[in-house]
Amino acid sequence: MIEVKFFEEEELVHYIQVENRSTVDRVCRVYVDGKMIGISKIPAKSMKEFQVRNYKQGSRIDVR
Repeated sequence: MIEVKFFEEEELVHYIQVENRSTVDRVCRVYVDGKMIGISKIPAKSMKEFQVRNYKQGSRIDVR
């Protein structure tokens, strides 16, 4: 199971936390409004942060 958390630290920089709750490693691709912003292998039972610049309110976030 993959869980996504979103938070903002500064005005123009936002972060997405992607947590891999499963017992196997996963390769996750993070998309904001259809544009890939990051790809990373996330080990089992751990999390990874992705930085999103110029996030607009209401943007769609997908993790595949």
